[in-house]
Order: sequence, then C-alpha cells, then structure tokens
Amino acid sequence: MRIVVVGRTSFLAEHIVTAARAEGLEADVAGHADDLPAAFRDAQAVVNCALSPAFRTAPYRAEEDFDLAVARTAQAAGAHFTLLSTRRVYPPRARWNAVEDGPAGGDETGYGHNKARSEAAVRAVTGGACTIFRLSNIFGLERRAERRTFMSAMLASLRREGVIRFDMDPASRRDFLPVEVMAATIARHLRQPAPGVFNLGCGFPVSCGEIAAWLMEGHGGGRLVADGPVRDEFFLNMDRTRARWGFDMDAARLRRRCVAIGRELSCEKS
Repeated sequence: MRIVVVGRTSFLAEHIVTAARAEGLEADVAGHADDLPAAFRDAQAVVNCALSPAFRTAPYRAEEDFDLAVARTAQAAGAHFTLLSTRRVYPPRARWNAVEDGPAGGDETGYGHNKARSEAAVRAVTGGACTIFRLSNIFGLERRAERRTFMSAMLASLRREGVIRFDMDPASRRDFLPVEVMAATIARHLRQPAPGVFNLGCGFPVSCGEIAAWLMEGHGGGRLVADGPVRDEFFLNMDRTRARWGFDMDAARLRRRCVAIGRELSCEKS
C-alpha cells in the first residue's frame, strides 16, 4: 500500500513517514509546492501536515486552506484523505475531557477557528469520507525553531539558558502526547483507513510543572520561572481512539519520554 505525507520539512510528517514504513507501508513525502496530482498518482492514502503560515492568525479564506486543496487533489486521485486538526477546535466550555461529538466550532484563537472551518470544508468536499485527527500537545525533541509550540519553547530556553519560562501557573493541566505515539497510531490507521473524527492525545491531564520537572530531571538541572494564572486547561477523551486502535498511554510512559528528551537535549550540548 502506498501513502503520501505532505509536509517535506514537517516535524510531524517526518515521524509519520518513519512509523508508516515500520508498518510495512510504502510511504513517500511531498512538499507543498510539489506537483501534487503527480505525487498522489497510485496512492491509496494521503495525510496533510502542511499549512499556510497565514492560516494560524488571519481570518479564514478557502484559498489559504491547504487542507482543503490537498483533500480535493487526493479525492481526484482516488486516495483517502487524513486531516491533522487540533484540540483548539473545542471551545473553552468543551475542552475538559473533550469528546469528538461535542461542540467544535473553534476556540478563542484564529487557528482554532480556521481549523474548525477547514474540517467542515473538507468533510463537505469528501462527503464525509475522510479522517480527522484532533491533536493535543504533540511533542518530541524539537530542533526546528519555526515550530512554535509550547514544548519547543521549553526546550529552546532550557538548551540556551538552563531555564524554562511559563506565562501561567505551573499547576495548569494539559494533555501531552509523544510524537512517536501519535505517528504510530496514524500509521496503524493508514493500513486500513477509518473515516471519522478521532481525538489523539494522552487522554488525561498533566500539570505543565510536572512536564518541566521531568525535562529538567533528564537534562541534569534547570530552573522554572513562572508568572500568571492557571489557564488553558484541557484534555481529550480517548475512548473512540482506544476502541479503534487499542491505544495505550499512562503517566509513567509520559514521564519516561520527557526524561529521555531532557537527557538527549543535554547530550546535544556536550
């Protein structure tokens, strides 16, 4: 089975391709500027990990919706389309134990609103014959400064200064998932694509302070500086995903991965 992952420089795409090949799939990568109709020829499934930078902050415009463009091209090629969405499609009132059938029109961010619009547009174009994964905070050893995520900011300042800075209370609880686990789940999906909407997180809340402490433990030291209220708490309900793929994640496994990343970060500085 041949799949194509769009996002040649994407942190997520890199791991999805690796996991797909480990599953025995023929996995190719395409860039956003490639000839996508040619790239998708003979592909059975397509995953998009690319987006326009303006999509994160500007008002929604269908012509800036790269998910929609890739979905149309995949459909024309007869390939199943998988969209990587975000937990930010859930509004604040629905983000604690967020379930896929709950409200999902977008949160207070432009990105959340745009992804909610993108989900709807892709479902309309494909007649619902697509898969949407709503991702939590996906993390790994992130070296690319352009990926502006909570984890990449922590790792960058820990690497550079030995300090992790929060603009909120460390007690704030969120849902974190190692990128390798995310990629393995998506790879299992791609062997036999399942249409529908699925959450993809650890499925339980962990304080941001604990994540920082585990990173610093592996790093062999560091300091946490925090100022602000508890905010932006969320976790994703994983019942649907577990029922489909036998997903397994616990706090001990999460801690081990954070400690390992801190250790890898420390070795990079040596």
